[in-house]
Amino acid sequence: MSGPRPFGPHELDGVAGLAPDELAAETRLARDLEGIAARDGISASAGFADRVMGAIALEPVPAPVIAAGSALRHVALLGLLVSVRDAFRVSFSGGFPVAVRAQAFALVLLVVGLTAGSGYAAAGALGLLGDRSSPSPSVEIPSLPLETAEPTDTTDTPDATFEAPTPSGSPEPSESPEP
Repeated sequence: MSGPRPFGPHELDGVAGLAPDELAAETRLARDLEGIAARDGISASAGFADRVMGAIALEPVPAPVIAAGSALRHVALLGLLVSVRDAFRVSFSGGFPVAVRAQAFALVLLVVGLTAGSGYAAAGALGLLGDRSSPSPSVEIPSLPLETAEPTDTTDTPDATFEAPTPSGSPEPSESPEP
């Protein structure tokens, strides 16, 4: 029966950017933890690694803005939606630095603004925002023709008196209201 094998640097995935002295320090730390576990008789249960990995997968990405940018570059709609969900969780839950929460909140505001703006534009394009009330009725005032009485010529007789014309069946002009 073989015992646990010692930890080696080949087990560290994704550490290409790590400096050699940092990689050596991480390896030393892992070996020390293995030594403590072997000395005290601590062993992990059968599904421990799966439970840990599942809990890590449920945790939001600490930088959802970077995840959203990566999803946009790779044209991954599902990745973008997951990063927006993580941005909501990071923005409105505790345990994250203020700078990370501010960036996540900016992403949330951007998504909400784009969603509301595109909805408003679609409603405008469909004519849902137009004035749907009936037009107000316009009142037209009919214009009446004005009749003018012709003055009589009084220049040839200086002592002439003005005589009112006698009615001859036609009504006298009445004053029309001024507009």
